[in-house]
Amino acid sequence: MQNSTASTDAPPEIQVFRAGKVVYGHTEGAGTPEGLARELSRCLGPGIPGELFWLTQEHTAKVVPATKRFRESVADGFILNVSGTLGIIRTADCTPLFFWSDSQETAGLVHVGWRGLAGGIVTNLLDVLERQGTPAAGLNVWLGPAIEGGCYPVGSDLPGMFPGPSKKFWGFSRNSAGQWTLDVRSGIMHALQKAGVPARRISRSPVCTFCESQMPSYRRQGSGCGRLLNFIFMES
Repeated sequence: MQNSTASTDAPPEIQVFRAGKVVYGHTEGAGTPEGLARELSRCLGPGIPGELFWLTQEHTAKVVPATKRFRESVADGFILNVSGTLGIIRTADCTPLFFWSDSQETAGLVHVGWRGLAGGIVTNLLDVLERQGTPAAGLNVWLGPAIEGGCYPVGSDLPGMFPGPSKKFWGFSRNSAGQWTLDVRSGIMHALQKAGVPARRISRSPVCTFCESQMPSYRRQGSGCGRLLNFIFMES
């Protein structure tokens, strides 16, 4: 994975990382896209893109280009191919999948919950990137803050909703009470590697949104919890 560095200029409520000209990160609590853009402008200067892009996320397996035509459309992932756009994905326990190519001409974000994972959103993303000339072997991925498997018990019917090859492959395990739990980030990592993304190019945040009280968590707080804002853009 290309080396990323944390920004020391960002306020404590926003985590900012850089990998070359790709800038990405997340808020520590809930916020609005416009508020996030203002804070990034204060701490990072005039290089912040003026165009905001976000989606109507409905746990689909759909990935779209980050253009004005698709802004606020129903999808759960986007691909950036030009600078000038600040792309945002909202999460509250689900996994934000950040990615960028070695060339740094392509980047993006995907919202992955269990429905998206079971529906093939990871494969869909890699298929689109391959058609655009970005092979899986040249991709860098960071999986942001999300609920850990040990904090995410699920119904006994859920493992049966996933295709092969195995429950362990998708991140399922049993806890001490015999309940199924699901580590979505582990499932994503396995799916990425199976599709050709080298393990050394994939990393994950150590943060569990359920355990960290400042993080919005649907499992801990319910539907009124707010949303973490995850962002990415490419500098000119």
